[in-house]
Amino acid sequence: WVYLQTGLHGKLLSNFHHLDCFYEEVIRGHSDPRRRPEQQDFVDSPLDAQKNRREDVFLTENNMKGMLMVYLLYSSLNHSH
Repeated sequence: WVYLQTGLHGKLLSNFHHLDCFYEEVIRGHSDPRRRPEQQDFVDSPLDAQKNRREDVFLTENNMKGMLMVYLLYSSLNHSH
């Protein structure tokens, strides 16, 4: 209830929404069939497995967003030193 009183709850929801939109945009951009990447990156590999319907790989869009979140957080922590 403290979050509601201080306004942090609204800020948290706003940040969540902005990050969710960002992750969706990244996934959509990498899913575009017209996209011709010169190099595959972290996002391309699981999307390729999903696109090729590999039975051993089942990823939802939320799984992909979670992977992006962890990857970006880890990258930012490693590069902040």
